[in-house]
Amino acid sequence: LFAAMKRREVYATSGPRIDLDFEANPAPLSCERNGKRAAVPMGGEFTTGLPHFRLTVSSDRVPLQKIEVIKGTLEGGIFKESVTALWEGSATTQCIVWEDPDFVPLEPAFWYARVTEQETLRWSAHQCRKENRCDEFPGADTTIQERAWSSPIWYLPTEK
Repeated sequence: LFAAMKRREVYATSGPRIDLDFEANPAPLSCERNGKRAAVPMGGEFTTGLPHFRLTVSSDRVPLQKIEVIKGTLEGGIFKESVTALWEGSATTQCIVWEDPDFVPLEPAFWYARVTEQETLRWSAHQCRKENRCDEFPGADTTIQERAWSSPIWYLPTEK
C-alpha cells in the first residue's frame, strides 16, 4: 500500500469497491493485455511521445453508468479543464482505449479518469421506506451516485 502511494499509483472511491486502472503508453494499447502493463501507470509521468490511454473498470455491486477523462492544461498561465465522456450505458466491466485528439506536444497536461455508477437509494431512503415514515423525514428518500477517480497521468514535456 505504501509503495503504491509513493508511486502515486492510487485511486479513490466515494465508498464502493470500484476497481479502476488507468494507464498510458507511447504506443497504441488494446484491451487484450496478455499480462502486459502499459509504460506509464496512473500517477506516473512521461515527457515525450503521443500518449495512448487504457481504462479498465469493474463495478462493485451496482452497474457502471459513465466513464469520463478529465484533462487539465496550463495555457498562457491560465488553468483549463475539459471533460470527455468516453462511455455511457450499463455494464459491470468496461475496457476503453483512447487517444487525446487535442494533444499538444509542447504543452504540459494531465489526465485522470472519473467513473460513475448507476443511481442507488441512499441509506436513509432504505430506512424510511422500511418503516414507512418517509413523509416524516423530508429529504430522506433520496438517491446517490457513487464514483471513483484515478490518480492523474502527467505529461511534462522537456524543453528543446
